[in-house]
Amino acid sequence: IAAYRTELELSSQMRSVLSAELRQVLDGSQFTLMVQPKVSLSSGAVVGGEALIRWLHPQRGLLSPGAFLGIAQDIGAMVAIDRWVLSQTLRYCAVLAARGLPVPISMNLSVDSLADLELVDCVRDALVAHRVSPSLLEVEIPEGALMHDVQTSGKVLSALHEMGVRVSIDDFGTGYSSFAYLAQFPVDALK
Repeated sequence: IAAYRTELELSSQMRSVLSAELRQVLDGSQFTLMVQPKVSLSSGAVVGGEALIRWLHPQRGLLSPGAFLGIAQDIGAMVAIDRWVLSQTLRYCAVLAARGLPVPISMNLSVDSLADLELVDCVRDALVAHRVSPSLLEVEIPEGALMHDVQTSGKVLSALHEMGVRVSIDDFGTGYSSFAYLAQFPVDALK
């Protein structure tokens, strides 16, 4: 039995409100993509970037992923959000390439997208639509996501890798996998 605490009730109410508001903006109208540069320590040159979603909430301001992605997971919205991030990431890759800076941009994939066999066609279609080389896209998978559906994850990651998309495992070493376990997946990098 837990004692009643006002902050828990307020937190629950806020989560309910954000959940309803998030459902209304899954078209991406209030999302923005920020790209954090990856810089070579030896040369100082920009060698890539990481796409990071933010929610430009009209009343609450700029919300970080921690404020809404858990809610998105709970309401089954992660595939829609991942597809929006994919499109925006590739649009940004195309802009950079047109400006003479063809560097890879990484984006995070959720557990839900990793379990979606349609993701491969979606990525292929988006690469064509934005005229971006697959080598300029890197997908980051949380280490724990591989454990949810090993068979489907393996198929999706293999198809993306065969397409030329780089695959990296994020948060490696958090206790879910070993190097031997990861050997069954086409992984280009560990983070």
